[in-house]
Amino acid sequence: MNRALIAAAALLLLVVVSAILHPDLLHVIPDTLHVIADLAVVLAVLIGSLEYFRHGDERRDETKAIDDHIRALATQASLQIQQERQGQDVKTLLRRLTMRGSTPGDLMATWLTTMASEAPQASSDLRREAREVVRVFFAMAIVTKERDERGTMDTNDPDLNARLKRLDDLLKGLRVKP
Repeated sequence: MNRALIAAAALLLLVVVSAILHPDLLHVIPDTLHVIADLAVVLAVLIGSLEYFRHGDERRDETKAIDDHIRALATQASLQIQQERQGQDVKTLLRRLTMRGSTPGDLMATWLTTMASEAPQASSDLRREAREVVRVFFAMAIVTKERDERGTMDTNDPDLNARLKRLDDLLKGLRVKP
């Protein structure tokens, strides 16, 4: 349909240009020329509107794909917390989750950094939730590192326990729904 409209608009444009350049060849009276020009404008607006809505559909599809990717990353991070949590105190768990390097915790930071980079293109609800997850994780990582360096991190620190629970709850809310 778009090709037919574009072809019609091009034909009308060609008639208008020909009538302007060679009015004696086409024997076009001025009123007819205005009607043809008006039709060309209407067709151009129609084509522009169709393209606008088509791009809107593409953007919605892209947003859905980004939302799905963020949910998959949240699922991985949530499963990582569950796996790491088994049999470990908060101090050890937080060290592993927030550590950089070749440990499994490095994946957590990578997943959440990716979530942060994709959040601006996500749907508005998911955008806010993803940003909150990232903010909570990195705030927790900073507090964990500071307390660990000072030697003040308790194996069952209630503040860090609460932060970890909040992160876990946020991630569970973002997880892929079966």
